Amino acid sequence: MVTPVQKAILRHIARYQVSLRPVIDRKFFNGKSGGCGKAIADLKTQKLIESKEHGIADAKNSKANFTLYHLSLSATRLVGATARRANAPGPTAIPRSLAILWYCCMRKTPSYRLEAREVKQVFLPGVGGSTRKDGKIPGFHCLSPGPEFHISNVSVPKASLAETVSELKKNVRNAREIPELAEAIALKRYRYLVLVESSEMCDQLRVALSQTIGQQGVAFFVTRAPGSWGVSSGEVGLRGRRSRQDSKA
Repeated sequence: MVTPVQKAILRHIARYQVSLRPVIDRKFFNGKSGGCGKAIADLKTQKLIESKEHGIADAKNSKANFTLYHLSLSATRLVGATARRANAPGPTAIPRSLAILWYCCMRKTPSYRLEAREVKQVFLPGVGGSTRKDGKIPGFHCLSPGPEFHISNVSVPKASLAETVSELKKNVRNAREIPELAEAIALKRYRYLVLVESSEMCDQLRVALSQTIGQQGVAFFVTRAPGSWGVSSGEVGLRGRRSRQDSKA
């Protein structure tokens, strides 16, 4: 039997595609290290979550690692998620999903990853006024609630500084072709969030973007988030605190 907390954990994993014990501890167990142990064990016993055992390596400590969790097919049915959420994430999706997960769930002020349909409901509830006949808004997005409510188009770049800036400029041009998004950009309700690993890249991007899209009235935010670097041999470097219980999967 699935408890309400366990079902909430499944919905959380469905939204972010993957999760880690430190994140689940923080969101559902008041940050208590190892607090999610029993819930994770029960969900694994019921075959509702699958795991990549110790597959996420800590870039600063070779002896530390994290286990990555994603939904099983039966879990997607239970929480009404798309069956694609049962697919084991690949080498491109893992670092992107980890960066978004950490940014949204591990900061003092939380944000929320949005599904494509949720973004469409905000900006394109009816496609008739959009120049895009399919009514879709490409990219990955998260919601920042509060007085300055806005939705951010999220990038987790792996390319060079010049290539990253060029890609973001292209994304902004494409977004402004959609009247609803052009208005939201002008009102600062639609922004651009860039998650990177290094402080150096963070500083360089802030300067470069302030001189390009920033001068066009586009709101952007560049910050560091773990999980935004490359995948090697099935592992991703993750800089963050390791739960003691994590080695027990």
